[in-house]
Amino acid sequence: MRIVLYAAIIILLLIITAILLISNKFADMIMHPDAHDEEFLLKEAYDYGRFTPEFIEGIRKEDFCVRSRYGYDLHGFIMNNDISVKPENSRKVAVLCHGYTSGKIVMTGYAALLNDLGFTCILYDHRGHGDNSRGVVTTMGFLEREDLKTILDYAYERFGSDARVITYGESMGSATVLSHLEIDDRPVLTIADCGYSDLTELCRYLVKDVYHLPVFPIVPLAALKIKLVGKFDIKDVSPKLGVIKAASPILFIHGDKDTFVPTYMSKDMVKLGKGVREIYLCPGAEHAQSAALHPDEYRKKVSEFIEKNYT
Repeated sequence: MRIVLYAAIIILLLIITAILLISNKFADMIMHPDAHDEEFLLKEAYDYGRFTPEFIEGIRKEDFCVRSRYGYDLHGFIMNNDISVKPENSRKVAVLCHGYTSGKIVMTGYAALLNDLGFTCILYDHRGHGDNSRGVVTTMGFLEREDLKTILDYAYERFGSDARVITYGESMGSATVLSHLEIDDRPVLTIADCGYSDLTELCRYLVKDVYHLPVFPIVPLAALKIKLVGKFDIKDVSPKLGVIKAASPILFIHGDKDTFVPTYMSKDMVKLGKGVREIYLCPGAEHAQSAALHPDEYRKKVSEFIEKNYT
């Protein structure tokens, strides 16, 4: 009988230890993503057909650096082409936000599309990524939206108070541009590619449906560590609140085969708010692969939305 009791205690301790380790790992994955360097990101982009080495070599860009309100530098570059620098396009500015573990270089494919539509494009690395990776945690859109607000301040200072700025995000960058709408109504319109509607809901989905683990107590324990160490509450990361508040037009884009950020999140968000809301569900596309899989249709959808709603 005593042996059975000892065995039960050992098993229980092992289960508790496993849960704590998994919760800790999940929290660290959110706060400290394995952000890839530019060489890795470029190789991956080439492999996925996002763009070519010749395209990267031909980019016309100007580096910049602005100070975040949280005490670190935000490094980025301004990207143009022959169309976007025309005098009649001087007020057209787009700010682009990259995804989780990604970087500003990946957004150049989207920027090229926007350059062709006349927009000067501002690309930068999020906190915890690329050139801004030192000494800060990733907050999945919570503080990133404040950095985006700082970048918009820079855009208006650089290009004039009469600039007409749009925001464009992919994945975590999509969540960032949507969350930003809750605190800043300056964007003329927003394009959100494969973004999540709520971080708590995404965490539950990932733990249950992707990793096949129990939501409780893993997610609450991970959230507790994030709150204690990262100094933010995952419950406060809810991009859908920005969608509800914003009166400006929003285009949602999502691959219908996305299993990392489920497609239903964009389907749900397109129903929210009082402004213009449209959605393009890209057939057969996995996470963040819509533009690469169907480039012509993607360009058409984005171009038509901007033509109708950019005023």
